[in-house]
Amino acid sequence: MIGKQTLISILGGLCYVLPIMAQESAVEGMREATHQVIQGRIDREKQEIYQYLDSVKSSGNSRQDDSTITEEEIQLVRKLKAIEREVPLNYSPQVKNLISKYTSNNYNPYMCRMMGLGQYYFPMFDRIMDEVGVPRDLKYLSVVESSLNPRDISSAGATGLWQLMYYEAKTYNLTVDSYTDQRMDPIASSYAIAKILKEAYDEYGDWLLAIASYNGGKGAVGRAIQRSGKDKPTFWDIAPYLTQQTQNYIPKFIAMTYAMKYAEENNINAADTELSLRTQALDINKRISLNQIAAALDVSKETLRALNPSFKKNILNGTEEAPLRLVLPVLIRK
Repeated sequence: MIGKQTLISILGGLCYVLPIMAQESAVEGMREATHQVIQGRIDREKQEIYQYLDSVKSSGNSRQDDSTITEEEIQLVRKLKAIEREVPLNYSPQVKNLISKYTSNNYNPYMCRMMGLGQYYFPMFDRIMDEVGVPRDLKYLSVVESSLNPRDISSAGATGLWQLMYYEAKTYNLTVDSYTDQRMDPIASSYAIAKILKEAYDEYGDWLLAIASYNGGKGAVGRAIQRSGKDKPTFWDIAPYLTQQTQNYIPKFIAMTYAMKYAEENNINAADTELSLRTQALDINKRISLNQIAAALDVSKETLRALNPSFKKNILNGTEEAPLRLVLPVLIRK
């Protein structure tokens, strides 16, 4: 027969064990519930992406013979959504093809150079776009436009990193004369393009439409909006009514944004370039040659030209009333 003390001792032990077992069971239940919630979200997200891809593939503008949705496409959409902020980064078959191109081994040397040049230009663009109120991702338009070549000039006369036309330069108070073309000045031209894009966004309320108007012109976008018959269309609604060049422009921007954002996982590493990452600015208020400055500072003329692409000649024609900004590398003296 069990004694009273023994019985109390046994019951006390059970009371101690049962709460622990109950706690472990509760924790396991919470884990299972959390797992189900997370899995449910994943399943819903995947279903939403699947439906989105299905609508893209079945649309009149993107209809394909092979409408099978692949896991690769689902992952591309997920990654685009992950980096999407203010600017819509929509998927399309063309975007997919361009992403494959920009992240390919053949394209790698070009993309590595873009990343290298971007180390110099992108922080500058970010600061200006923040100041004007433009999403930072729009800086990748410069890669599409000029391959980050400030001296690039198109057959139509569009000039600089942002490929600005002469009338745009005059509208936004950029100097274009015998000595200077500020469309080639990274800072001055970036302020101009940021204002152009911001004004277009204020008119359309859509960043992709703003980008389309920058490429194809406001008149073309306005006519396309009218032909679409919609009050507040997206770029994809009006794309069929735009030129082929502008239809291709937005996918190029989206794919380039993707390639730049996922550079590391695609083995896109910043290459060394001719640009110094540490610079300082000096106002020049008199007429002086780059050769004189280069000799005085013991800096190569090529370095000065690379950092100051807006000077069309070797002569800087600065004045007291209108001094010119000269960008110099930070010199480390031994």
